[in-house]
Amino acid sequence: MKSSIVAICVGGILLAPALSYAECRPLTAGELELIPSTWDARIGIPPFYGEVNYWGPASYVLGQFYSPIHLIAPPQMLNPADNYVVGIDYGGCFDSTAWTGEFSYSSPGSYLTTTSRVEEGVLFVIVNIATKNLGACWAQGGAKEFVFPSPAKSYEGADVANPPDFANQESVNSLTDLVNKVTVDAGGGMIDLVFAGAGCEGSITVNGVDEVSLLPADADNFTKFCSLRGKVGSVRLLSSSTGHGTSGSSFLEALSACLGGVPVTGYTGAVKSFSRNGRRRWACYGGAVTKTAPVPALPTTWGKLKSTFR
Repeated sequence: MKSSIVAICVGGILLAPALSYAECRPLTAGELELIPSTWDARIGIPPFYGEVNYWGPASYVLGQFYSPIHLIAPPQMLNPADNYVVGIDYGGCFDSTAWTGEFSYSSPGSYLTTTSRVEEGVLFVIVNIATKNLGACWAQGGAKEFVFPSPAKSYEGADVANPPDFANQESVNSLTDLVNKVTVDAGGGMIDLVFAGAGCEGSITVNGVDEVSLLPADADNFTKFCSLRGKVGSVRLLSSSTGHGTSGSSFLEALSACLGGVPVTGYTGAVKSFSRNGRRRWACYGGAVTKTAPVPALPTTWGKLKSTFR
C-alpha cells in the first residue's frame, strides 16, 4: 500500500514531504541534469514561472511532478571542485506506477528547475536555498558564479546585510548614511566602492528606502550619490539587473560621468550570494557591464594667453 502525501502550497508552489513508497526510483544524473549550454534556449519566456526561497538548515523537498521529464541546473561554478553533484547536493525520484515523483535540494545555491506536465506544459521555477537575492525585476535563468569581489571594505544595505558577505563590511540604512560613511573612509584618499543592495534595471535601492536612478523622481538621490566624486576611484554595484538593457547602460554611464569618469560596474541579471565549500560565492544570470564615461577635455587657454602677452 502506498503512503499518502500531504502537500502544502507556499507562494503558489506545491511543497510535499519525501515520498516513501518503494517504487520511487532515484533519477540518474543524465535524467536530472539541465545542461548549462541549453539554459538560455530553454528559459525563453515560459508559460509558467515562479521563484521560491528557503532559509535554514539544508535538506529540502520541493513539490511533486507528474512526468519523468524533470531537469535541474544548479549554479554553474568557476572551479570544477565546487561543482554540484546529483545525489549529494540535489536529487529526485520518479514512480512510474503512480506517475508522480519528488525532487530535493540539500546544499545552498540557486537552482533553475524545469518540469514538464501534460496539462500545463513546461514549468520553470527558481529554487533558492539559503541564498541572498539582491532584487529581481523579471524572470531570471540559471545562476553562473562570477569572480568573488574582495574589497578592503564593502557597504551593504541594512536590509541585505545578514548574513554578511565580506569579512569587512559596513551596514548602511540610507543613501545619506552610505555617502557619509564612504566620505569618512575616503579621508585618506579615494577608495574603490563596492555596494551590495537591491536593484532593478537602471537603478539601485539602499535599504529598501532610497532609490537611485535617472528618473526625475530620483534626481535628488542621484545628485547625492554623485557627491562622492573625488572620493571613489571605482564603483561596483552588486545588485540585480542594474546594468541590464539600454536604461541600465545609460545609468552606469551617467554615474561614471558624474563621478569624474571612474569605472562603474553593474550586472545584467539577478545577483545572488550563497555559501559553498566554506566561503561566500557570487552568481548571476547574465554578466558584468562596466562603463567609463569620457572626461571632457579642459578648454584650451593658449589663445587667451597669446593675446594677453602680445
